[in-house]
Amino acid sequence: MESDLLFIPGACVAGRYIVQTKLGSGSFATVYLVQDSKSKCNENKKVLKRILLGELRGDETVSFAKEAQLLSSLQHLAIVHFYSSFAELDSFCIVTEYCEGGDLHNKLRERQAIKKLYSEKQVVEWLIQILLGVQYLHDSLGLSRHLIRPGWSCSVAVDILGMPG
Repeated sequence: MESDLLFIPGACVAGRYIVQTKLGSGSFATVYLVQDSKSKCNENKKVLKRILLGELRGDETVSFAKEAQLLSSLQHLAIVHFYSSFAELDSFCIVTEYCEGGDLHNKLRERQAIKKLYSEKQVVEWLIQILLGVQYLHDSLGLSRHLIRPGWSCSVAVDILGMPG
């Protein structure tokens, strides 16, 4: 597919996002680490979520556009920061904050694999951050149904799109 060439390492998407590597993929999206060539040095790593429009029904396409619009209105330390969304050939792309250490789900799986627990203090810290993010969503938008993806090095960040952040 021609558009796949736009998402290989080194490729430039939308005239500013340089693809670094593929981070993962899910049911609806493929997630890439990108470098924003128009951003400050300390903010140039971002996540680009690519949703192939051809694989979605019309209502699902509208749903992703609404989710991006919703995410753009959220401003909270516990919410993954939204930068932009745009169409690129056969794809809808959403650019968000990159959380350096990955998400809490993967960190918990890694610890489970080596049969090592996190301290109670650390778990309580994460729980407080998650609850503050959920409270913000609920108070601001009446949202509580979205999946949570806490960010590791960004403390805890809720990704309301429910995809790897």
